[in-house]
Amino acid sequence: MVGGHLSTSVALGLCLALAPGCSSDDAVQLQPHIILVVCDALRADHLPLHGYERNTAPQLTAWAQDALVYDQATAPSNWTRPSMHSLFTGREPAADRRLKPEQTLPTHESLLPERLAEAGYETIGVSSNPFMSSMHGADRGFAQFLDLGWRGAVRRGHWKSEIASTFVMDRVEYLLSTRVASERPVFLYVHLMDPHEPYDPPDALRKFGARDYDGSFDGSSKPYAALHGEDVAARVTPADREQIVSLYDAEILQLDAGLARLRALVAEHLGDREVVTVVTADHGEAFGEEPDGQWLHGRGMGPNLLHVPLVVHGVHRSGRVPTRVSLIDLAPTLLGIVGAEPLLDVDGVDLLASDPPPDGRDLISYRALPGTSQYGSGELAVLRDGYRAERGDGDWKLYETDTGEDVTLYRADLLVELRAAAARWFSVSRAREAFGQEYGQILLDESELGQLQALGYFGDG
Repeated sequence: MVGGHLSTSVALGLCLALAPGCSSDDAVQLQPHIILVVCDALRADHLPLHGYERNTAPQLTAWAQDALVYDQATAPSNWTRPSMHSLFTGREPAADRRLKPEQTLPTHESLLPERLAEAGYETIGVSSNPFMSSMHGADRGFAQFLDLGWRGAVRRGHWKSEIASTFVMDRVEYLLSTRVASERPVFLYVHLMDPHEPYDPPDALRKFGARDYDGSFDGSSKPYAALHGEDVAARVTPADREQIVSLYDAEILQLDAGLARLRALVAEHLGDREVVTVVTADHGEAFGEEPDGQWLHGRGMGPNLLHVPLVVHGVHRSGRVPTRVSLIDLAPTLLGIVGAEPLLDVDGVDLLASDPPPDGRDLISYRALPGTSQYGSGELAVLRDGYRAERGDGDWKLYETDTGEDVTLYRADLLVELRAAAARWFSVSRAREAFGQEYGQILLDESELGQLQALGYFGDG
């Protein structure tokens, strides 16, 4: 990989390609287009990029050969709202932030799209997740923002095509093809929901499924209610699990086709300058494999939920990066690429400012649990290269990343260090809270609540 900061090198390369006589001072004005793709509920280990035996994403795998692939990218939370807010702010999750369905994102913190708009970017957002909507404050900083997650009435049966990547890319194509000719760079954020429950890929893509399966999981939404709550294993047979995972994998195959189409659209409509593309996920997905037996997401702190893909293309570097990084690093990194005003008081780092990124960092993943009143009492994990310290039911355990082995008794010294990092996070979070948390409230009607429930969101989400 090539070292050095990127913002000047990208701009200078484009300048030399377009106008051989321009100087480095002119070059820094030629900021690249930025494409940020978030694939909801996409766990890294179900991609061939990370050793998965099924070829779920052949086109992403091929495209990533010319990109940076971060092998240990970590989600800041195990569900969408806190994880995405951390991505857009560069901050670790707040210890008291529950983000109920009727609660908007806090308004007192600056966001990545706002900084890019201030830097001269034309900001466009397209989201098929109803929690990443203008209703919930996710449109801040975007000149154009399409909410696709609220489409339709209360959803029953087979409805997943209403938010599939094919539907989303039609809207992206319209926005890019009707864009008024401009010399301004574009920041395009696309939030895709193919791998999110309920898994219901088109018949043509269901090649991973067992042909003799005759259970209830046919892709329609109703059977997925069995995956929520406790004792899921008592309601789901091994054959059901095999079918569910195969449907999930087929959804990734559909996602892969959507990503390829997006790259073609960008090449067609944004060819006036270089393009930096980020493909990642807000969190992973669980299929009952951890000791807690949890399914889906929103509970648990295992690698199935926290290990997410992160592929960065167009930064004049390629290769595998083994250092553990976090989604909180994306905002500082993208702002560093374009030379924009940085966000204040961030926990993330610019991943391209050093080569490789700094290791040995203690990264926080957290979820404030619904129904709890004690500050900071939710699910908490502290991750450092090779290890994960996890707090559950008041007890701490230490796991090796590669093997999943419980090494609490053997590495008590390291567990003490990681618990101290958790205490520092808690202290910083309390200090930030002293400045006041500013939230808005919205009123969701029965149809809107029904749409959230169709995606598996219940109670506090």
